[in-house]
Amino acid sequence: MLVIFSLFVPAIAGGQTGRLPVDDTEQVAVATAMSEISVRKSVQERIIEGTFNGIDSKGCAGVTVKILTDGWVAQIMNYRVCSGLIADGYRDSSDIDPAPVGIDDFTLHIAREAHKHGLARGLYEGFIIKAEPLRGHDGCDVEVRIFKGSSLQEKKIMNGCE
Repeated sequence: MLVIFSLFVPAIAGGQTGRLPVDDTEQVAVATAMSEISVRKSVQERIIEGTFNGIDSKGCAGVTVKILTDGWVAQIMNYRVCSGLIADGYRDSSDIDPAPVGIDDFTLHIAREAHKHGLARGLYEGFIIKAEPLRGHDGCDVEVRIFKGSSLQEKKIMNGCE
C-alpha cells in the first residue's frame, strides 16, 4: 500500500488552506495554539518561544514565535493556526508596525489599571494593549502585550505601581 502525504490541507476554518508544521518554529506555533499557553523549546544554541495571542472570529489561534540566540531576539514570526494547521501566510519581524506617538503613556496607564484590577485592555490608534499582573514576582510587575490585529508587536514587563 502506498500512502502519500501532502503538506497542504484545504480543510481549515473559513475555507482557507493550511499546512502541517515543517520545522521546530512551526511545531512550537502549533503546540502553543493547541495548548493556549506559552511554549518554550531549546534547539541547539537557540531558544524558541511561542506566545498565545487569542482566538480570532474564525476560530483560528494567533501565535507569536520568537527565536532567541544568545539571549537576544533574532526573529519574530506571527502565525495563524487553524485546527492544528499553519494557515497560509505569516508576518515576520520585518512587518512590525511602528508604534504611534503617545502609546507609551497609554501603555503605562493600562499597566497601572491591570495592577489595580487584575486585568486591563485598551485600544490606541489601532493598537490593542493587554496587561496582566505577574503575581509570583515583584508585586508591581505587569506583563504588557501590544498587538496590531492579531500580530504581537511587543511584549514587556512594566512597573504597574508607578
